[in-house]
Amino acid sequence: MRTLIGSSLALLVAGCIAAEHVAPLPDRPLRCTPGAAFCDGNTAYLCNDQGYAVDGTGCGESAVCVSGSCQGNIVCTPNQRLCVRNVLRVCNGLGTELTTERVCGSDICQNGQCVDPGQNACLPTARYCDGNTALQCNADGSAPIDGGQPCGPAICVDGSCLPIVCQAATADCDGNTARTCDALGTSYSVRQLCSGNERCVAGRCQVLVCTPGRSCVGNLLTDCNEQGTQIIDQRDCAPLQCLVQSCVGLDAGHGDAERLDHALSDLDRPEVSGLDRSNPDRDGLDRRGADRTALDVALPDRVQPDVNGPTCSSDLQCPGGYCHPNLHRCLGLPANSCSSHDQCPGVVIPDFCDPLTRTCIPACYQEILCLGLFDATRINCIDGGCYQCHVDGDCPGTACDLFDWLCKPCADNSGCLDPGWHCDSTTGACHECLDSTHCASNQVCFVDEHRCVECNENNDCHDGSRPLCGKSHSCLPPCSDECSQNQIRCDPTDLTPPISMLQCEDNDDDPCLDWSTLSTSCGWHQTCQYDRCVCTNGCASGYVACDTIEPGLLHECVQDYNNCWYISDSYCDAIQDCRGGACICAFNCTAGTRRCVNGHATQYEICTLDSYVECNYWSINTCPANTGCQGTGVCR
Repeated sequence: MRTLIGSSLALLVAGCIAAEHVAPLPDRPLRCTPGAAFCDGNTAYLCNDQGYAVDGTGCGESAVCVSGSCQGNIVCTPNQRLCVRNVLRVCNGLGTELTTERVCGSDICQNGQCVDPGQNACLPTARYCDGNTALQCNADGSAPIDGGQPCGPAICVDGSCLPIVCQAATADCDGNTARTCDALGTSYSVRQLCSGNERCVAGRCQVLVCTPGRSCVGNLLTDCNEQGTQIIDQRDCAPLQCLVQSCVGLDAGHGDAERLDHALSDLDRPEVSGLDRSNPDRDGLDRRGADRTALDVALPDRVQPDVNGPTCSSDLQCPGGYCHPNLHRCLGLPANSCSSHDQCPGVVIPDFCDPLTRTCIPACYQEILCLGLFDATRINCIDGGCYQCHVDGDCPGTACDLFDWLCKPCADNSGCLDPGWHCDSTTGACHECLDSTHCASNQVCFVDEHRCVECNENNDCHDGSRPLCGKSHSCLPPCSDECSQNQIRCDPTDLTPPISMLQCEDNDDDPCLDWSTLSTSCGWHQTCQYDRCVCTNGCASGYVACDTIEPGLLHECVQDYNNCWYISDSYCDAIQDCRGGACICAFNCTAGTRRCVNGHATQYEICTLDSYVECNYWSINTCPANTGCQGTGVCR
């Protein structure tokens, strides 16, 4: 069950329940403070002069939205130089990107620079990476101390194998701790425990400024994002009163009773449906059809209330009827009434006996989700039952009825909660505009979203200096294509192979093609050359060779998925040697042959076949107690 929030709710009705988070309505644009930059989730928005969000920019995984702008993740120490495998990589001055400065090639990457070892094989005592193998040079620089440590799924950095522990260059939250994974994915470059008045959102500590969802702040009806870090919309209810997540009319000193009278006003009419046709502006209900009332349209089997029912606090005070938990009035039971959930079998899952109307309605799936199988309007799960609304913000510009938590359809503009909005009598919903006559003289109606914009097409732009209608429905200056669709060019700022590329695409508000602002890699073992992606081809087909330093390491030239040739390293089995570009058996013995182990009087070896690699090898065995190995490997 929900809990009461604030004394005003306790004064209003005993047992009233607080509202769930109100998500932005799909047909109502995001409202905001004109000129403000703000975040909604991890998307940065700019608020236009009309108070609606435009230019939404998703910050993606490599950045996070803070105060209306995308800020790059800190993924490395500014100006830090690292040897990754045998490639020199440098962190930029902001710490937001680790880029390749140089592939060291025949030199050795050490201490943040490519060093020529001269006549030596390596730099004495230094730790370094040969590909993805971590090595340490011996004291005289003639060779590595041993075969080194292949890093496998880890990555060789400055001569050490560092395991991958997170997704590189991304920020996330571990509880209320903000953390950022470094550029290589080997550690968290930033860890910050958010303070008591902060919440971790998308890997950043953001200050809590409001209560998530819709609430009253003084007399301001306030919509807050789901994280509580940004006020999305705020409206002064005056001359009405902000109460229970809506603006309501209150008579001084009689606030609770007056609000309940307003809620009951549509029910206390001579016509059972709740319509007073002599006063069409009073309830703002949709009067569609000659013989169907607005209440019937909203819910055909709606309970017929007892217009003379007294106030009540429990069913015991309502003989033959029930006490409505929101209205606190005795109402008559409908013909198809229910008194328990057992009387509502349902079709896919059991239905729910609604305490508001005492009829069976769809139940929440697993008590958290409304499936909308048979009534797509009932999408809000509240205490086990599926309802259309719980607060006004759940409805398309109209009020949520306390009687059955269904949206009141509008009949005319007086049924719209937002001043200046317009009623669509065919749907019963209110919008900023239904056509361009509802917009200012310099605006038109964007009907898909029912909002007033500067333009829908170029013909709507009458200023000769801004003749184009952009994707944001704003008029823009003339433009021309910088390139052709799908064309690529090499990034002129990337001077270190492999060179990245820029793509031609329509990536901004105007309709013209432009070069992308962010470069992308051509692909594995490719570089951009002469404005196209080509293979670097680090070797030729058929090349195979044994490593000259590390025993058992085989180099072979293979193709990747781009058909580019590169050297793939693999290790021979422990009982094999790499010779002449092939893994061959290291031991030349005949299976079954025995011999004594030199220096170990009680041990002998048997030449054994390893069927996996089809090589014979010497396996060591120990003679029984009180015997020793003699002659041809016999224990006596």
